[in-house]
Amino acid sequence: MNTRPTEAAGTKEQKVPAASVGRPPGTVTAPGAAFIRAGVRRRGLSLVELLIVVVMLAVLAAVAIPITEWATRESREASLKETLRVVREAIERYRVEHFGQVPGYPGGEVTASPTEAALVSQLTGCTLPFGQPAAGGVEEVEVDAGVGEVTVPSEKGTTERILGPYLPEIPENAINGKTSIRVVAGNEGEEAMSPSDADGWVYRASDGRFGCDAAGETREGVAYGDL
Repeated sequence: MNTRPTEAAGTKEQKVPAASVGRPPGTVTAPGAAFIRAGVRRRGLSLVELLIVVVMLAVLAAVAIPITEWATRESREASLKETLRVVREAIERYRVEHFGQVPGYPGGEVTASPTEAALVSQLTGCTLPFGQPAAGGVEEVEVDAGVGEVTVPSEKGTTERILGPYLPEIPENAINGKTSIRVVAGNEGEEAMSPSDADGWVYRASDGRFGCDAAGETREGVAYGDL
């Protein structure tokens, strides 16, 4: 009579998954790992995918560049308007403190031809009440505590006020990056004030008008020379 071996009490036959066959002992196989390995293949981008990426980058650049240019232009125009305001206020202060005489005339002589050198010197340096340069500047004079004014001895033995400076330096034109000033004689008309883009600024000494010499216009369509 044939006899079959009996299983020990409390033991069961354990089946080994097919995916684990041939793996080192202790290797754990996640559920579905075999399916994932079979369905996923490593590969590079196809030509079509590369073209799509290039097109997307080109679209982004086409959108970003105009925005950047617009912001830069807006910043330059704002800087130009602020510079014009500051310089014009300085010229007006000079006029008030010099008995209605505008800067630009050498030695304060209104019969002389106005020059850029005289304009720069009178706005950035120290002058006497009639526009003559104050030799030595403020550093060599004393302040009269009684009237709160800077004075220097005059040729007649009295004291005279020292005025200025009204600007630390001639500012740069934010549009064309120039600081030079084209000075227009008093007998020249409005055509002479038209922007030439040769200098940063244009100035007419007959009435103290100070403007921008850069060609072009603002985003609103206003010519820089008309600001």
